[in-house]
Amino acid sequence: MKKVLILGAGNIGKAIAYDLNEDFDLTIGDSSEEALDKLSRYGEKVVIDARDKDSLIAHFENADVVVCALPGEFGLSILETGIETGTDVVDVSFMPEDPFPLNEQSKEENVSLIVDAGFGPGIPNIMVGRLNHIMDNIESCKIKIGGLPKEPKPPLFHTVTWSPMDLIEEYTRPARLVRDGKISSVETFDEIRPVTVQERSLEEFYSDGLRTLLHTIKADVLEETTLRWKGHLEKVKVLKELGFFDKKHRENTLKVILQHMQSDVKDISLLEVDIKGVHQGEVIEAGYSLYDEAHGGFSSMSRTTGFTTALMTRLVLKGDIAKGVLPLELLGSEKLVHDYVLRELKARGVKITTKGHKLHI
Repeated sequence: MKKVLILGAGNIGKAIAYDLNEDFDLTIGDSSEEALDKLSRYGEKVVIDARDKDSLIAHFENADVVVCALPGEFGLSILETGIETGTDVVDVSFMPEDPFPLNEQSKEENVSLIVDAGFGPGIPNIMVGRLNHIMDNIESCKIKIGGLPKEPKPPLFHTVTWSPMDLIEEYTRPARLVRDGKISSVETFDEIRPVTVQERSLEEFYSDGLRTLLHTIKADVLEETTLRWKGHLEKVKVLKELGFFDKKHRENTLKVILQHMQSDVKDISLLEVDIKGVHQGEVIEAGYSLYDEAHGGFSSMSRTTGFTTALMTRLVLKGDIAKGVLPLELLGSEKLVHDYVLRELKARGVKITTKGHKLHI
């Protein structure tokens, strides 16, 4: 039986382990024994400090694939360890660094590094990659995405369903966009706009979720906005402006604001991908909609993220994936990969529909 090492025993790691445990020999690693105990039924547990390179190497060498569901600060070192040990890696850490400099080295070492293999970035990359492959060219691509409590409550109208540190990173990292075919950046919260998505009155702000799409997709306009219930952004914007999200204050800030975030509530995931471009000489509009909600003891964010990660892990273990640094838009350009991931997500209860022009996607 193929061996999978999952690093990270949080909500996302739990969903990944749940999806994979019946078909593979799992080892789950985390620095917290308490977190590991909650996942013990899914596989062997092992206490691992991701900063301990020697320990990582020993565990990598005993795995066919390593899945990284750790906070973003560990992502790059996990990819580098995969190259060093010749172990394929599926990463969902939302790391800040550009993975493409590792491309040639990973090819030389015959290693597949699947990056940003989650909800967002992740699922929209598969969708954009497929439409980019079908269409003659893309003029504009707009992604709206969010994980939200189904019923928002004051004071912050939000819930945390993934790494709290990475949530703050999303609020503080400048958002890269493409305008007139050129990459530029804006500060998050510089523009907060009302928007209606799937009959919900929300707000959106530019976020840095395009990542690899900035380099793999040519378009005049590329942008991603993150969705929130009204009332949340104005408050976290003030915290950011006052310096509470500065790195030296983040831990203390989280201790306070997490007490005011909704926990153990039903959450939902929303995604809209809208693309305008040319197909067979005709200007068309096409895209996708996604909706999901908490189910079966899993938050929606852990479902949409963790199940996507698990599906990419299954593809790697089948041995049909190329070598090198592989973002999901490159993999999703292939019909078999695109259809497999979306079909399997639907089978797990995630609602996905196409919209606009009836392309043979």
